[in-house]
Amino acid sequence: MFGFLLFVTSIIYGIIQPAHQSTYPRNVTYAAHLMGYNQKFEQPPWPVPGNQFIIPRWIHKDGLAFTNAVHYRHGRLTVSADGLYFVYSHVSFTESSSSRDDNTDSNSLSHYLYRYNIMYPNGGEEMLLMNSFNTCSANNEQAEYSSYLGALFKLRNGDELFVKVSNLTLLVTNSKINTFGYFKIGDST
Repeated sequence: MFGFLLFVTSIIYGIIQPAHQSTYPRNVTYAAHLMGYNQKFEQPPWPVPGNQFIIPRWIHKDGLAFTNAVHYRHGRLTVSADGLYFVYSHVSFTESSSSRDDNTDSNSLSHYLYRYNIMYPNGGEEMLLMNSFNTCSANNEQAEYSSYLGALFKLRNGDELFVKVSNLTLLVTNSKINTFGYFKIGDST
């Protein structure tokens, strides 16, 4: 009987929480807005499946960037509570005529939004959104291409969100142009 009373008391005072619940108070605003790094990224020298490269670093504390009740690590945002979230990312690429590869069949640029959780199939990685476009302006000395992704998703505590692109070296190095973030809209049912 004492064990049962201890269990009930623990639940009432919030000492024991199921694994899927957040450790943050219910009235907290779950939100993050990350900004692009102001330096060029190098493309890894080894082959990458699908030619998709994770953007490895974002500004997460300075200027307009912030994380509120959200964990940021190595280019990833971790969801802290189950719910319905609006997730977004904007990236811009800049390309000069000298950086184009005329020997390839397709000079396309792609922008992806992914989530990872070991609970999901296929190794836990799942593509949520994608935008791809052809860079066919060969007469221009320099061209800039922008991509915006954004949608509502039902996310779980522990989901990791991250952005991939087809070419890291062509990302514009302006912190206010490349962005990535999310905010909670409501509880999931």
